[in-house]
Amino acid sequence: MVLRNLAIVFIFIHFTASGQRVVRKYFDPLKQQVEEEYTVSAQDGKTLDGPYKRYYPNGHTEVEGNFSNGYRSGVFREYNEEGVLVRKISYLNGKRHGLGHTFFEPTLLTGARAGMRLAREETFGPLAAVFRFETEDE
Repeated sequence: MVLRNLAIVFIFIHFTASGQRVVRKYFDPLKQQVEEEYTVSAQDGKTLDGPYKRYYPNGHTEVEGNFSNGYRSGVFREYNEEGVLVRKISYLNGKRHGLGHTFFEPTLLTGARAGMRLAREETFGPLAAVFRFETEDE
């Protein structure tokens, strides 16, 4: 009875542990700086299945999300090189689902002049122009 239970536990651990394999790719030949990290199916060793993450050379995350049976699944997040979230895209069965969201960092534009288009038209997003003036009337 004890032997049978041990055999069942061993088989359970073996199959649950071998369900996925983590793959890491590196920027450098010494394998110190991870470029990409993802899981693949243990059945073929190629099909992406599970967490996925890609990094910038500075170590910040560039993209993160999940794969299911080789297809993007759920929310993928994209970041700029400083690590600020710039876009979220939802996937269902490998296809974009919904509109997604794009995020823009607040931007301060210096050196703007009155003849520029942004001085005449409304801007959309977190943008502020800084104009130089000589008098308070300007």
